[in-house]
Amino acid sequence: MHEADTPAFAEVVYPEMDHERVNVVDAGHAENHPDIVDSILEVVDLVILTLSPTQPDYDRLTKPERGTALAKVIKRPAALRESGQPPATYVLLNRCQAGAASPKKYADLLTNGGEDGTDPRWTVLSTQSPRREGIASAVGFPCDKPERKAPYDALVTELTKLGHLPGARE
Repeated sequence: MHEADTPAFAEVVYPEMDHERVNVVDAGHAENHPDIVDSILEVVDLVILTLSPTQPDYDRLTKPERGTALAKVIKRPAALRESGQPPATYVLLNRCQAGAASPKKYADLLTNGGEDGTDPRWTVLSTQSPRREGIASAVGFPCDKPERKAPYDALVTELTKLGHLPGARE
C-alpha cells in the first residue's frame, strides 16, 4: 500500500516499487489534488473508483459541483502513458446497505450513462463492499477478521477473473 502524496509519484515513488508484487495506491478524493492524481494515472495499470450509492457520490463522479468530473481526470494523463490510453477503470460500490435498492440504482445509472444516457458509461464491479462497522473502523488495521476480509476476498477474485491480478500462488 502506497501513499500518493506527491505530484512526482510517477518519477519518485513508482520506480522504487517492487513491481513483482501487487501495489495499491490510495489517491483519496482525486478532485482535491489533481496534480497528484495525474502523476499516479500516468503509470498505474488499473483504477478502482470507490463510490457510495448516494446522489452526492454519484454527482462527484459524473458532474461535480466544483472540480473536474472523474471521467475527464482519468483520461487526461493518457497522452503521457506508453499506450496513449487511460488505464482500465472500474467502479466499486462501497458502504452498501444490505437489502437497499440504491446499489442497483446507481450501478444502472453508471453503466447506462445516467438518466438520459449522456453521462460517461462506467464498468461497475459485481463485488460490493457492505456497510459494516468492522470495515469502517478498519483504517490502519489488517483485514484479518472475517467481516473485514470477505468483501476484499471477493474483490480480488473478481479482479483476477477479469485478468487484472495474477492468479493465486500455490
